[in-house]
Amino acid sequence: MKHFTKAGAVICAIALIVSSIVYYPNNAKAVSYDSLSYNRLSDDLSYSQLSNGVEGMSPDSPLLLEGGATLQFAFAATNTNVKLSLNGENVTTSDDRVLDIQSSIVKVNPQKFPNDSYTLITISSSKGTSEYVIKKGNPAGGEIVTPAPGGGESSPE
Repeated sequence: MKHFTKAGAVICAIALIVSSIVYYPNNAKAVSYDSLSYNRLSDDLSYSQLSNGVEGMSPDSPLLLEGGATLQFAFAATNTNVKLSLNGENVTTSDDRVLDIQSSIVKVNPQKFPNDSYTLITISSSKGTSEYVIKKGNPAGGEIVTPAPGGGESSPE
């Protein structure tokens, strides 16, 4: 009986140790978008371009269209295999935040982004990668410096 008690205590000690182990992946990193400068698209929406590698990305991208329901990124049609990720998660048009993904255009619905938050948009293709941070509301700082060239509310033609 004494051996069973000792064995039970050892098993419990091992279980306690194993349950307290926390795994941190190597690619985990803290990202802060507070210190970026943002270009205003509307009263509660602004963006900061982190990189511009997609071939032929329009200098007017992103454009806010359709009463703020569409954020459009336009680029050269020579891009193939266009993919979109939001906050590091690969997404398709089955996601309600995504309106369209084609070889020359990506459209997302910023109204589906959480209020007072940052959303990292990564557009990748056979011809490069572009990244933008979209700031919705006032999450925690981030100076808004200027209206975007060609940005702001636009009406469809």
